[in-house]
Amino acid sequence: MSLFRLVRRNLMRHPIRSFLTFGFAVLALFLLVFLRSAVTTLDAALKSAAKNRVVVQSATSLFVYMPYSYRGKIEGIPGVESTGPWNWIGGYYQDERNRFAQFAVDMKTVIAQYPEIVVREGSVGDLMADREGVLIGTDLAAQFGWKLGDRVPIIQTIYAGAQGEAWAFNVRAIYESTNPAFDDKTMFLHWEYFEEKHKALRDAGYGATDQDVGIWMTKVREGFSPEGVITAVDAMFEAGPQRTSTQTEAAFQAQFASMLGNLPTFLGWIGTAILVAIFFSVLNTNGMAARERARDVGVLKALGFRDRLASGMLLLESMLLIGGGGLLGVALAWLSVPVFRRLFGILFPNYHIEPFTVVLGLATAVGIGFLGGLIPALRLARLRTVDVLREGA
Repeated sequence: MSLFRLVRRNLMRHPIRSFLTFGFAVLALFLLVFLRSAVTTLDAALKSAAKNRVVVQSATSLFVYMPYSYRGKIEGIPGVESTGPWNWIGGYYQDERNRFAQFAVDMKTVIAQYPEIVVREGSVGDLMADREGVLIGTDLAAQFGWKLGDRVPIIQTIYAGAQGEAWAFNVRAIYESTNPAFDDKTMFLHWEYFEEKHKALRDAGYGATDQDVGIWMTKVREGFSPEGVITAVDAMFEAGPQRTSTQTEAAFQAQFASMLGNLPTFLGWIGTAILVAIFFSVLNTNGMAARERARDVGVLKALGFRDRLASGMLLLESMLLIGGGGLLGVALAWLSVPVFRRLFGILFPNYHIEPFTVVLGLATAVGIGFLGGLIPALRLARLRTVDVLREGA
């Protein structure tokens, strides 16, 4: 009888126990990979932020708007290559649960400032020629099944004169981002179209006439320091009418991560707790298996088999059981990436699993299987045949 056949038969001695241990390994490694990927997704977004872009917002709050007249003044600051307005629209598609990022922007400026935006379908020319045209990410298109030329109604919640009012857009271009800091789940609409709608609402008594822009996305000219531009912008608007707070793109994104509080640390502690729990579970399972087969080991030793046979079988069983469960758990985590991207929405739009996380997960599973089976295996190896057979007599 081969060694692997013996291992398989030993695992099937208690199928329920083996199945539960295997299932726990699947769940533990799935959660471990998921938790680590959530943290690495946040880190990747912060590290990949452009160093030549700065964000100008109100010093009071991100939700306080600035006059459009700031544009010319910002563009006149030495070191500024371009600046463009961004406004959060806040609508949804068909159902309130279908919310995603929508920004009114100067389309020409955005495309020039973001080389990571690669148009995969449609063209920039078609987009620029249509005032009702929108640029959407590949993930957003896949989520709702949108295609080029589709007419998409977005129900308004912020810029709405009546409940349920919808703005209709034409899908003219679909982009894919080459930078983890820039997601593929955003819709960009023309600033001119937004201003037309916004003006109609203001004429009807909606909103203040001098509050137009949420943030100014500003690109720093090559050879100039972002810190110098930041200082100059804030100094220019120190006396108002709306004071500004300017920061690098990385710092701007970090403030959203800070809204999560100590979530990354919390996720790390959960991952550690999972590892400890599965280790002691494996240790306990292998301990029971070792006690149950003590007499069998004694008989094998009496027949002349070496000590390492019994201990090696137990160790191999543990590594196969936990390693196999870990492999399935990691595979399920990898396959679930599109699902989590939809569930997380704006919070983790670029959720992904790094190859190193996959390798780490598999190595962790095999390592726990080895360490969890090592102590019981050593105990089996040290059993004396006389003692075992005397206890069974």
